[in-house]
Amino acid sequence: MSLFSTFAGTTLSAGTMAAGNAKAMLVPETIGMPVIFDVNPKTIKVKRKAGTQGNHGTINNSLARAAKYTGPIQLSLGEARLVGALSTRASVEALTEWAQPVEQLRLLELPPVAEEFVGTALSGAQALAGSAPSAVLTRRPGLGGFGMVRLYEPPVLLFMWGLGGPAGMGAKVQLTELSATYNRFDWTGMPVMATVTMTLEMYETERPFTNPSSGGVPGRSRHVLADGENVIGVATEKYGLPGAWRAVAQANGIDDPLRVRPGQMLHLPGPGELTEGDRS
Repeated sequence: MSLFSTFAGTTLSAGTMAAGNAKAMLVPETIGMPVIFDVNPKTIKVKRKAGTQGNHGTINNSLARAAKYTGPIQLSLGEARLVGALSTRASVEALTEWAQPVEQLRLLELPPVAEEFVGTALSGAQALAGSAPSAVLTRRPGLGGFGMVRLYEPPVLLFMWGLGGPAGMGAKVQLTELSATYNRFDWTGMPVMATVTMTLEMYETERPFTNPSSGGVPGRSRHVLADGENVIGVATEKYGLPGAWRAVAQANGIDDPLRVRPGQMLHLPGPGELTEGDRS
């Protein structure tokens, strides 16, 4: 989290506590105006999903595979309110903007890319028969490195609310779902009150029990989508299996394997993560 959001959130939270009413708030990671709720959320629901594999619970799986199927923590805030002729509309518009994925540049470690060379070779039998040399494809591991990669995700925010609540000391989150209802208007039609319900997802730069260099479980690699590429094509080229795209889509949370953007980073599961269904 940036120094701006940490300092601003701590200062604002301390100010509202000193006034006798700690206020829930969202502070952008980059420089920008925070959203402070005039009436705190009525409810906060904490949710986390741990997936299973077949009929076996995650307790029977390895740590790496259990981490793969365990989702991030979600906070669902119910009936928080914004009040004020000048701030209500501006705050709702800010929340709406934060729920929109934006382009971000990240410096990431890029996996080695295999290099291919096409040469010619002449066997002894071909030489005796007077045949022409055959084309031979040679592949060798390339070198990895670092590069700037375009990612598309909601901006990172700091959620704060007093000291003893679910985000008392501040939590890095992303706004994944928003519903705002304007409740009251002044004589000009300007909204003066809004009720907000939203879902915040805890932001984790590195998932527990995963490999930080690949962003996934050990044995995974990564691929940056180029123009014209999609999940099905990349998976078929990587694994040579018709159904491997399902594992790639699941590892990246992709619903439609054909609707992806150039520059998007794909985490490619290791061969050991593929199931029998992925091979057919």
